[in-house]
Order: sequence, then C-alpha cells, then structure tokens
Amino acid sequence: MRTFSIQELAQVVDGKILTWDTHKVISSFAFRLDQITTQCLFIVLSRRINEDQLLDALVSKNISGIVIGNVHLLDIEKWAAYGIGIIQVASSKKAVYHLAKLYRSGFHIPFIQVIGSSGKTTTKEMIHWVLKEKLQVLATPKNANAPLGVANVLFRTLEHFDTAVLEVGMKQRGVMNLSSSMIKPTIAVVTCIHRAHLARLGSIQNIIAAKAESLHHISPRGTLIINGEDENCLRFLSYGYKGEILRFGFSDACDLWASHIRCEQGITYFTAHAKNFQMDCCIHTFGKYNIGNALAAILVGLKLGMSPDDIIKGLAKFQPLAGRLQILQGIHDTTIVHDHFNANPDSTKSLLSGLPQYVNGRSLILVMGDMESPRPSHEDYSKEVHYKIGQQIADLKFEHLIAVGKWASEYVNGAAHKGIPIEKLHYYRTIKKASASLLTYIPSGSIVVFKGSSYANISRMLPLLLPTDETQE
Repeated sequence: MRTFSIQELAQVVDGKILTWDTHKVISSFAFRLDQITTQCLFIVLSRRINEDQLLDALVSKNISGIVIGNVHLLDIEKWAAYGIGIIQVASSKKAVYHLAKLYRSGFHIPFIQVIGSSGKTTTKEMIHWVLKEKLQVLATPKNANAPLGVANVLFRTLEHFDTAVLEVGMKQRGVMNLSSSMIKPTIAVVTCIHRAHLARLGSIQNIIAAKAESLHHISPRGTLIINGEDENCLRFLSYGYKGEILRFGFSDACDLWASHIRCEQGITYFTAHAKNFQMDCCIHTFGKYNIGNALAAILVGLKLGMSPDDIIKGLAKFQPLAGRLQILQGIHDTTIVHDHFNANPDSTKSLLSGLPQYVNGRSLILVMGDMESPRPSHEDYSKEVHYKIGQQIADLKFEHLIAVGKWASEYVNGAAHKGIPIEKLHYYRTIKKASASLLTYIPSGSIVVFKGSSYANISRMLPLLLPTDETQE
C-alpha cells in the first residue's frame, strides 16, 4: 500500500498546511463519510458544517487529516489536539480531482472508460459481468458518471482489483476532459453519439467535440472501441487517436459484428463474428442497440484475455439495472418494460424500432414522458423532436399512447397527423391526471412500455401496475 507525505499532498492540491501530526501517514482519500478508512485524508466539500459532529465522526475513523476551503469555520487547536491535520485550499472540489489523478497514477491495472450519448450504463454493466468471470472488477455504481462520481470510484482501494470499468458522462465542454484526465484509460469504449444535450451544446458537431476531449487521455498503447455503425462516431475519429481502433457493428466491415439475431421471451440471441472465429451469445434484454453494447463488452473481454466461453457466460448473467429496459411482471398478466431512467430523441427512436420484435403480437401500450427539459428556451427544438417521435410511434401497431408532460402533446400530434385514430391517443399535462385514467387503457396480457427522461418521473405511475400482496393472493 502506497503512503503519501503531507508535503507531497499539500503541493499537489496547492494547499497550506495549518497543522499536522508528523507521525500520521496518508494511504487513502475520501470525500464521503461512509467511505473513510484509516490513514485517510478527508476532503470537506460542504460549505456548511457542524464542526463538533464532523470531528466526532472523523476521530472515530482514525483519519490522518482533512482538506478544507472554509478554514475559518474550524477551531484549529481543537483539531490539532485530536491529531487531525488540516490543509487549507482555495477549492476543495479541485483538490478532489488532483488527488484522484495522483492516486490513480500509482496503479497499472487496465482502466476501461465508457462514454456515449446512451447505453453507457448498460455497456459498463455488460463489461463488468464479462470480466468478473475471471477478474476482480471495480465498476462505477449505478450511473455515478459525473467528475465527482469518477473520483469517488478512483478513491476505492484499487490494489484489491485486477481492472476498473468507469462510466463517464458530460453535459458541457470541459467535463469529459476533466474525468478522462483522472482515469487515463487504457481501453475506451464509445457506445454512440446522439443528440443528447443538443439544446445545451447547440450542434451535433459541438457534442462530438465535447466527447473527443477524451481522446488525448487514452493511452497511445491502448485501444479505442467504437460503434462502427454510427456516423457521428466515425466523425469523432477525425479528432485523432494513434492507438488501436476496433469497430463493432452488424457487417463484416467491422472488427466484430453480429448476425442471426432473434428475440424470444425477452432474451436476445445472436452470433458474434470476428475475422477468425465466431461465438453464439445471448443477453437478457432486447433491441439492436443492446446487441451493439454487448459487442463492445465482448471486445473488451477479448482485449483482456478472456476466453470466448467465459465471455458468453458473463453476458448471459447480465441483467438490466432498474429503469433501463428492465422487464417487470405487472398485474393482470401484463409485462412492463421500464425504460424511464433517461431519454433523448435517438435513444427513444432506437427503443421504438426494437419493440415489434419483442412485442410479438401482444397488445402494446406506450406511456411516454418528455425527452427534453421543459425550459421555454428549448421550445422549438423540443416540439420538433417530440413530434417526429410521434410520427415514428404511428408506424407501430399499438393499442394506446399515454403521453405525459409539457412537450408530450407533440407525440399525439405527430401520431395523429399520420392517421392514428384519436381514441388511441391520450395526452395529460401532469402525472396525477394521467394516473387517474391509466388502468382504463391497459388490457390483460398487454406489454406496457414506460419511456421518458428521469426528470419527467413517469415511473411514479408504475405502482399502479405492479402486484401488491393483496393482488398476489
């Protein structure tokens, strides 16, 4: 276990040592109380603290010291009496990022970074399941993919793991650069590049450029795994990467491609091909885009020396996380496709295109929330993309569309314009009003799809369709 001197750390965070017990060493870092270990340097992020409560919590953990920006909140002599050192910095958050870079630099295991406009969490989970057939794997919990979430993962005791898989998101320029500079990936995966954050960033080219900030942080001796079917991913490559590039997709123009795809009872079967071998795989989800995610996971496994048999076993154990194409059993023999966690126009389009194969003749009910922020400044764009999704919905064979939210009326308008009878289309401004009528539109044995951005919160209606103890008796 590597230890750090206080002088070294003060220099890294550009801080001032106010008090320090020279016998104390530092071997770990944390900014969450539930992740403190002994010999830890704790970074205080909150601008408002209860000094006595914080001191009691830290003394019981036998930490070495703290980093803090608002040092005027503390009685320094009291902390010195307990042997807890203090480093004062201009920005505690920046100190977190600097320390994460330092800590990560001491480890030489493979670091895998997953980025993309959608599918990041699913792909990260698939990679995790594949690799843990043979390796000890550290992975981002859920979708903690902002810079602080990245740092929090990197602060884990990395010597206990053979590899780490981190998901990275971004909403504006500079974020991808910051997270990637902490991870310094040996393998990077790009799932797709779509119109997520278009209203914020202004153009698809700006989105590509923001994600391309990651490229100069990937090891030149590493590997970039990219969606070979996505034209925006191919434009992403124009920003330059000199290491190995592997493409996944659905034709032999890619390094790994899928064929013989079929879906049975929510399980997708496919054959993955490379130039010199093939492997028959299955995943417990559906949709062509999820096969692409699985292909990316296969490539990661192959790069880390996993056998085809172990990769197949790992993929077969994958289960979607809550809210990400999660399959639930509902009341009256209904099946619920719970995909509300997030939505952008392209991910919604992909979901809808995969439904006919999954539905397989059963009655389909669509519960659709807003995909974009309700901010008035986004009105023209938001109306347009919701209207176009409504037109795509019209191409499906469905029983009812329940549209909920500010822009969701455009789903109805788009579908109606293509001739869908008005009695199949239902718009509600609020979840409360939609909930009052939801059950009247859902016949026994139907498939009910929930799709919308997390802030649309349409999952609040889910309990109406889930069995209770009474309904199961």
